[in-house]
Amino acid sequence: MVQIRIQQKMGRIGIEHFPAQMHMKAELRELKLRQVPSRLEIATRPARIEVDQKESLRDVGLADVMQLGEDATAKSWQVYRRDLSKMVAQGDRMARIEQGGKAVVEIARENTQTHKELNLAAAPKQRPRILGLPGKMHYEYHLGEVEVALGPEVFNYNYIPGSLEIYFLEKPWIKIDTVGNRIDLVA
Repeated sequence: MVQIRIQQKMGRIGIEHFPAQMHMKAELRELKLRQVPSRLEIATRPARIEVDQKESLRDVGLADVMQLGEDATAKSWQVYRRDLSKMVAQGDRMARIEQGGKAVVEIARENTQTHKELNLAAAPKQRPRILGLPGKMHYEYHLGEVEVALGPEVFNYNYIPGSLEIYFLEKPWIKIDTVGNRIDLVA
């Protein structure tokens, strides 16, 4: 009897896996800021009050020398004109003496009598002149600025691809044998 013997062995597969690798390196960007501050310039002229007391001081006799000289000159001319007109009037009266009357006696009586007047007045008659001058303010604003400089971006990466290797550790095989007598039958 003939037997068939079959022997087999399964193969063994080996798998070797190398994972992919990625290396990344990023550096922070350099940020540079430069600032010019804003400025505010202010210039002021304060308000003022000017008080002019020349007229008030002149009324009480405390004017400056030039003003006193001018006042004395003006008063002298006034007295001169008054006395001159009085003398002219008295001369005219004496020129009419032939018309009668006692012009010389009357003129002598008028010149010898003193007429005293009492005038009450508040001194000074002129108020001080007060002038208010407004103040002034000038301002100027200078805008500041900011400069921003951003350095270059540094980004490095390295990629190593992964791999997968499949191989036989042992190859599979099959062996078929016949065992026993061989008979050839020919018919």
